[in-house]
Amino acid sequence: MVTLNTQRAKARDASRAQQLKGLRNAVELYYLTNNQYPVWSSGGCVNYPGSPAPLSVLVPSFLNELPKDPKNSDYCYIYKSDTYGQNYRLAAYMESNTDLATKDGGTLDSYYELYSDASYSQITNSVATTITSLQTCGTAITYAGQTYTTVQIGLQCWLKQHLNVGMKITSCTNGYVGACTTGGDTVQNQGTSCASIQKYCYSDNEANCTSDGGLYQWAQAMCGAASCNGTCTNADCTGVGDHPACTTPVQGICPTGWHLPSHYEWVALERAVCTSGTCATDFPYNTSTAGYRGTNEGNKLKKASDCYLSSTLDNCGTSGFDALLAGYRQTDGAVTGRSNGAVAWSSLESNTSNVWEWYVTNGNAMVYRNPNIKLNGFSVRCLKD
Repeated sequence: MVTLNTQRAKARDASRAQQLKGLRNAVELYYLTNNQYPVWSSGGCVNYPGSPAPLSVLVPSFLNELPKDPKNSDYCYIYKSDTYGQNYRLAAYMESNTDLATKDGGTLDSYYELYSDASYSQITNSVATTITSLQTCGTAITYAGQTYTTVQIGLQCWLKQHLNVGMKITSCTNGYVGACTTGGDTVQNQGTSCASIQKYCYSDNEANCTSDGGLYQWAQAMCGAASCNGTCTNADCTGVGDHPACTTPVQGICPTGWHLPSHYEWVALERAVCTSGTCATDFPYNTSTAGYRGTNEGNKLKKASDCYLSSTLDNCGTSGFDALLAGYRQTDGAVTGRSNGAVAWSSLESNTSNVWEWYVTNGNAMVYRNPNIKLNGFSVRCLKD
C-alpha cells in the first residue's frame, strides 16, 4: 500500500509539473498579445474553491480552462505578479518529487517554481506559509461554545463571523444605556486579560452579541500585547522576505491558531477582492494612505443585503466575507451604527492613543481605513495563522 501511495504521489507530481508548464506557456502567450502578464500582485491560488480568478483572462484565448491541482481540496497552483505585469512567479507543491522542487532555481524546497526572470524567482513568505491554512479553510470551528464558519479569500483564511467571546459588562458603570455622563454615570472600560475576557454588547443586550458578535476595546482584543504590523519594503509588499503578517502574529482573544489581522493583512484582503486595475494605488501597503479607498471592494466584502444601492450591484457579497454591520461603541459609552457600518481592529497602533481600523458601511461601496481611538468598542475578525 505504501508503494502504491508513493507511485500515486509521483504521478500527481508529474501532472503538476506538466500543468504548471502549460500555465506558464499561456501566461507567456498572454504577454505577447498584451505586453504584460496577467496582473495579480497580491497573488493567490489558481482555480481553487473560493479564490479570486484574475487568471480567467487566459480563458479561452490561451487556455481551454484553468488547471486544478490533482488534489484540489488540499493544494493549489500559485500565481503572483508584480504591480505592472512585467514579472510573475508560479509554484506547485510537490508531494514526493523533491529533486524537481530543489533544482528549479527557486527558494522553496517543497515547490516546483517557474518564473519570468531570475530576479523574480522567490515565492514570498506569505504564499509559502499560507498554503497549509488554505488546505483546511472552509471547515467550521468551535470556540468558547460558539461555531464559526471559515472562508478563503485570496491567500487568507478568515472567520466568517465577528468574534463573540467573553463576559458581558455594561458600557457604563451603573448600567445607563447611552452616553454615560448624560445619565449621570461613568464609562466602564474593559480589561486586558485573556483569562477573563470582557465584551460590550450593543445596547447592553446579550442577544446582540449572539447575533452580531461582541464589541471590544483594542487593549482587550489584543490581550495587552504590543502593536505589530507586517514587513513590506515597497508599496506592493513584494520585496524579499516581505510578509503582510506580523513576524509573531497577535492571537489576542482569537482562538488558538488564529490572530488579529495586521494593518497590512487588511490591505491584502482588499487587494484580493480588487479587480479595478488600480488596486496597487488604491490599496498600497503603507501607513500614510487613509480614508475611503477603491471602487466596489466594500460591497464585495459585505452581505449582498447591505450593499450600497447606488453602485453596481452585481458584485455584492461575492467574496463570502460577509462583514456584518454590527455598529460600534463610542468612547463615551454610547453605541451607534448598527445595521449601518462594521468597524474592526487591526493589530497596529498609529500612535499611543490610536489604532488602524477597517470599516465598511451601507452608505458607500468602498472600503475605509483610518486610525481611531483605542477606547472605542469595535468588532474583531480573526485570521488564520
